[in-house]
Amino acid sequence: MIYAAIRAGRERVQRAGHAHVLVCSDTTEVNLKATMHYRPAGELGVTGNNSDPGFFIHAGFALDPEYGRPLGCVSAQVWTRGGRVDFGACESQKWFNVTRDVQGFTPMVTLVNDREGDSYDLWFQVMQRQTHLITRARQDRALIPDQPGGSTKLWAALEATAPRALFELSIPADPKRGRAARRSMMALSFRTVRLRSPRAGRAGKRGSVKLQAVEVRECAACVPCGESPVVWRLLTTHTIETVEQALQIVKWYMFRWRAEDTFSALKTRGLDVVSTAG
Repeated sequence: MIYAAIRAGRERVQRAGHAHVLVCSDTTEVNLKATMHYRPAGELGVTGNNSDPGFFIHAGFALDPEYGRPLGCVSAQVWTRGGRVDFGACESQKWFNVTRDVQGFTPMVTLVNDREGDSYDLWFQVMQRQTHLITRARQDRALIPDQPGGSTKLWAALEATAPRALFELSIPADPKRGRAARRSMMALSFRTVRLRSPRAGRAGKRGSVKLQAVEVRECAACVPCGESPVVWRLLTTHTIETVEQALQIVKWYMFRWRAEDTFSALKTRGLDVVSTAG
């Protein structure tokens, strides 16, 4: 079913002749404990809690970059932990596989990943395959300063960059983080950064990759008492020289939640995959 959907999705996008598509990737687990009546995991392996039977799906969904309209699933991987199809310690390979799957798919492809997809090596693969990438930074990466005395860490470099614009954003509630729903003013800043390689190469030299960094930070006056401000730090291969271009990157990143909506429909609200095994 999944791979038939991929073929159909790729054919649909290619027939439409899109010059540029976003490919938003995400991972979900399908926990089958309730439907398997506590049977041993067997070939399925276990899910994230290391006990319940189930499997994982990592998929790339193509979206229209103007409105975020879903165009189809264009990449997918299914695996288990300890079962028949086990990636072992290499589950991070899923991000690289999506990049491979969409190479040359349309004249321009922009991959959109959340923090789990923040991998230094992935930037090199993306550039070699002539695709673009937007990723929410997961860690405070080391930088090569752009001038003597400049910031050597990503967080500090962005905090030292003056905001270029303010915009309103509806922030959804997040019970896990104790965050209330609200509409806030967000400060937008952006700059060029050069990430330092986390590993030394030949002759002990460390490489680097030049990217654009965008920070979206909730204004302090809008943050409810007892909560932390919402902060997004985005990295991208796209050129950013204007506020409009920076806001476009933010807009495309926000389309990433379409992937989560699709998984929700697959697992429970729509196809109800978690109830089909028995």
